[in-house]
Amino acid sequence: MSALAARHRPLLMDMAALAATFHPPLQIKSPDESLLACRPGQAGPAGPGRLLIVFNHYSRAGVPAWWTAIALGGALVQVGLTKPEPRWVMTDTLNYLGWLAPLSRWVLHRIAWTYNAFSMPPMPPSPQARQACASTVRCVIAFARQQRAARVCLAPEGRDSGDGSLIAPPAGAGRFILQLCRTGMTVLPAGVCEDGGAWHVRLGSTFTLSAPADLSTDERDGWAVRRVMGAIAALLPRRLRGAYQIFP
Repeated sequence: MSALAARHRPLLMDMAALAATFHPPLQIKSPDESLLACRPGQAGPAGPGRLLIVFNHYSRAGVPAWWTAIALGGALVQVGLTKPEPRWVMTDTLNYLGWLAPLSRWVLHRIAWTYNAFSMPPMPPSPQARQACASTVRCVIAFARQQRAARVCLAPEGRDSGDGSLIAPPAGAGRFILQLCRTGMTVLPAGVCEDGGAWHVRLGSTFTLSAPADLSTDERDGWAVRRVMGAIAALLPRRLRGAYQIFP
C-alpha cells in the first residue's frame, strides 16, 4: 500500500516484523560478542563509519531469496545495526516469471523507491542492461562517498544457484566492491541459510580490501571476489559453500 501511495517506509522495520514470525526463532551468531550484546536502536560496534554488508544469495524451491534478505534484516535489527539504516541493492526484474517479467519490473521499481533501495538489473546483465547496471554502480559509489556513515547491503552473486549453494559472482563484482572499499567502507560478511528447521545468520569479522597494485583489472576483480566470497563461505555449512569449498 505504501508503494502504491508513493510513501517511503523503513525497510528494516518491515524485515524485523517478518523475521519475528520465524518458528523456530531466528538464530544469530558472531565472533564479535560485543555485536551480539547490542540492542535495537544502538549504533553498534562498527561505529559511525562506512559499512558494506555482503551476504550469500541463498534460496531453494519454495523459498525465494527475499527471505534471505529478511532474515539478515531481522538480524541487523537484533544486533542494533539500524542507525543509519542500510540501503540495499536489489534486482529490478524477475526474469524467471517469463511474460510477467515486465510487470515484476514495475512492481520491484516501486518497492525499491518505497524502501530507498538501489535497483540493479538481473545478473549477469544482458548487453541491453549493461548501461543500467553501470548507472546503479555509480549511484551506489556516489552514495558511499557522500555519506560519512553510509551502509550498503549487497549479495555479490546477484542470482540464485538453484540449490542454495554459493556460485561465482558476475564479472565486475570484485571491482565494484574494491571501489566501495576505496570510499572508506569496511566489509562485514554474513552467511544466511536454513539449517535444522531454523533460519541462521552468522556475522563474520569486518575487514578491508586493497588489491595489490601489480594486478591487472581482471586479476583485481578475481582477487576481491575470492576474498569476499571466501569470508561468506566460512560462515556457511560445507554443503552450501559450492565453488568455495576450499575455505575453512
